[in-house]
Amino acid sequence: METILRDPRMKSRIMQYILAMLYNPPFGRLVNTRIRLIQRNDMAVGNGISGFVYKGEYFRDANTQHSLNVNRLIPDLHAEMDEYLAEVNKEIPNEQIIVKGYITKILNASDNPADYMRLFPECLLPSVERENRMYGSLPSLLSEPNIILLLKETEEAKNLAMQRMVRNLLE
Repeated sequence: METILRDPRMKSRIMQYILAMLYNPPFGRLVNTRIRLIQRNDMAVGNGISGFVYKGEYFRDANTQHSLNVNRLIPDLHAEMDEYLAEVNKEIPNEQIIVKGYITKILNASDNPADYMRLFPECLLPSVERENRMYGSLPSLLSEPNIILLLKETEEAKNLAMQRMVRNLLE
């Protein structure tokens, strides 16, 4: 019987950690933006209903029961709500799909964290370093030409991930 040198869940843990590191901050900001919009609309309308309808969609606080009485979003908040919806529906999900594909490609290229240490940019290495310490370091399994090829193939998506890290730090 073959000995398993690595935990089969290692790649999943690395993927989850990197995605959380990259996308928990912007999704948290989006939740806060939605809550602020709800609060500002509630204060402007002044009837105690915590939520509103905008373009046929109901937005409410997570603790608010769905009600038959629903406020509309006041016109002063339409532009801000449109920006919020653009980010929720387009920018972050599209970016996340590309970055997740990048992470998957790197993780599928090898079963060795030592290879990931060479392939991921430094800002994404904390998750890999943890796995590397847990299992001990093995020599790289990928040849130098394969590493160079992978780095070229994934450069655009890697840059997206790095830009997301910088935006997270700045916002």
